[in-house]
Amino acid sequence: IVSGADDLAITSIEPLGGGVYELVIQGSASSDYRICQAADLDFTNATVLENLVLVSGGAVGGTNNSVVTTGSDGAATVRVTLTELKNFVAAESAF
Repeated sequence: IVSGADDLAITSIEPLGGGVYELVIQGSASSDYRICQAADLDFTNATVLENLVLVSGGAVGGTNNSVVTTGSDGAATVRVTLTELKNFVAAESAF
């Protein structure tokens, strides 16, 4: 599980089937993050995931629902669809 900052982590990844995964993100309170996927651990050309679905926490928005905002406790749970067989994911600040 990779993150872009010391106070940011993806603390859980749960497969739900059909390429859908539920991610639990822990970061700063009421902060905006995006989830990226890459075929390897080099996130230089990573793809920002879109169509995030909020399960719990703050909110989802931004371009094509690509930004998750954590709740007042710094947590958010979202569902994402990964299309490649081998993926690495990372959370990073949206701005």
